[in-house]
Amino acid sequence: MITLTLPVPPQRANDRSHWTKVMREKKKYYEECVYSILNQTRGLKLVHPYSPSNGIIKSWTTPWEYIEWEASMDVQRLHDFDNLVARLKWPIDALVQNGIIKNDDWLHCRPRKFPTQVLKSKKTDKRELRITLSPREKFE
Repeated sequence: MITLTLPVPPQRANDRSHWTKVMREKKKYYEECVYSILNQTRGLKLVHPYSPSNGIIKSWTTPWEYIEWEASMDVQRLHDFDNLVARLKWPIDALVQNGIIKNDDWLHCRPRKFPTQVLKSKKTDKRELRITLSPREKFE
């Protein structure tokens, strides 16, 4: 199990921006995630408990195939369910792109519980997204 702290993704609900602007924002967010992930996982090696040969050491060059995740996001105002889950798309995609998890489809990646929100004032300097990843056996 590992907890990663990522930048909070931009609020995209009801945004009607041009697709090139959205792609630039997404690319910038992915780059921020890359630096954040590299800083937090430098030299980290994890034992994957469900590997075929128990005790095999896996590094971040070998993504976890099946994971459960939990998320907690600092927000300025509470979001409803669909906007909160939609806002987690870019961070989960960034984890796939960076090789942390193999795939983000329902067969490989599932939330352990509903994502939580922590209210922070607008004057707060730093808002963060904390994602806890836990490897597990294949989902039923």
